[in-house]
Amino acid sequence: MKIGVISDTHGDLFALKRAVERVGEADAWIHLGDHVTDSIPLKRLTPRVYSVRGNCDPCPGPQEIVVEFAGVKVFAAHGHTYGVKDGLSRLYYKALELGCSAALYGHTHVPNLERNGNFFLLNPGSPSRPRMWSKPSVGILTVQDGVLDAEILTL
Repeated sequence: MKIGVISDTHGDLFALKRAVERVGEADAWIHLGDHVTDSIPLKRLTPRVYSVRGNCDPCPGPQEIVVEFAGVKVFAAHGHTYGVKDGLSRLYYKALELGCSAALYGHTHVPNLERNGNFFLLNPGSPSRPRMWSKPSVGILTVQDGVLDAEILTL
């Protein structure tokens, strides 16, 4: 199973299109907020689209979710309520508390992939407004035979 992970699109549908093309066919998508309404076009590709709202999203919707893919639980949040610009400990421990194998977050616009045993922290960066040294990017989760893997792709 292949899951596209995207964040911080900020209304740039051209960047969203580039990210979708880079990922290719996906079984599901997760949008981690900041213009979460940009996830609507993803529903034309797959009915399995999950999203959380970010600090720039005035629309209603959850700030965090847990989604299960082929027996693997994933925690998703934009990250601003967990202070991800100052560290990832709160996000990490929340995901562990919920029995998840990964914590997905955005907000910083900087891609990050960390692995601790069988646990992943993934920020896909931003396809439209990358910050610091980063390039436009998107993330992918794969689940095969109950094993999770993750990667970041530059656009």
